[in-house]
Amino acid sequence: NKGPPKGIILDLRNNGGGYIDAAVNVVGQFTQPGSLVVYTMNREKERRDYRSTSRGGVGIPLVVMVNRYSASASEITAGALRDHKVAALVGEKSFGKGSVQQLYPFQDNSALKLTIARFYSPAGHVIDHKGLVPEHAVPMEPRFVGKMDKDVQIHKALKVLKAALGES
Repeated sequence: NKGPPKGIILDLRNNGGGYIDAAVNVVGQFTQPGSLVVYTMNREKERRDYRSTSRGGVGIPLVVMVNRYSASASEITAGALRDHKVAALVGEKSFGKGSVQQLYPFQDNSALKLTIARFYSPAGHVIDHKGLVPEHAVPMEPRFVGKMDKDVQIHKALKVLKAALGES
């Protein structure tokens, strides 16, 4: 195919996450500048918003794929893109790792890891222990990711993308 892409499949399956800044940057490619990507709430109910700063607004259909090993920053990305109605989710329920943790080291080389806040999608959905449930649920063993003959999730993602493009 020649010319610019007509649609995008963002495959976040088996993606354990990464830096929140990376999630904010990815989401910013598809949303308007200043869009809420995620927010945290601590025990004192203090809220901190993370907003996109990219020029954004790619404006073509997007499908995001998740599975049971999609966690943390990949869940933030998928949840924000869905909440902003720029992406459909395909796959299976994500891991549900939506907490902010801080490490407190001690002099005896031990440490305490304490959850200090939780992540919420722009629409206020709790990610921690809940995960994201795709509207196009397709169960599949994670070992089949990328194995085109057995990867039923990618085939569903292609169907969803084609439908968004008005193709059959």
